[in-house]
Amino acid sequence: MLALSIKQPWADALVGGRKSIEIRGWRPPRHAIGQTIAIHAGKLPDRHAPLRIMRLRTREATVPAHERCGGVIGVARLIEARTYAAYSEWLRDLALHLNEPEWFEVGLVGWVFDGQIGFERAIPSRGQLGLFDLPLDIEAAVRNLMMEKG
Repeated sequence: MLALSIKQPWADALVGGRKSIEIRGWRPPRHAIGQTIAIHAGKLPDRHAPLRIMRLRTREATVPAHERCGGVIGVARLIEARTYAAYSEWLRDLALHLNEPEWFEVGLVGWVFDGQIGFERAIPSRGQLGLFDLPLDIEAAVRNLMMEKG
């Protein structure tokens, strides 16, 4: 199973369904589109995220985002990758709403996810840069939790 590391609180926002697009400077490999991707919460949270967002919790989670770092916290299906060739109105509005207008620069790629499933607790594991393969024991634990959430 492929995995993607994302800093908190953005990882929680993705698996909790409040965020469906992850912005990257590169396109995912073609074989990743349509796949369920493990969402790994990076070891260190995003220090630039507003404190109120850091306190957000996923729908099922009772553990604050800043305490859910350093492991797989859920899964989501990567449905497409959009390259932003123009600074469209909806991107401008969203960026202003999030108070992060620099996120949506021309040439960035939006990884669009759906089918998110969040886990109550992180499955401890190391993350990596880029899209990476989970170790087999971590993948087995992720698949077990996916079946439980069913």
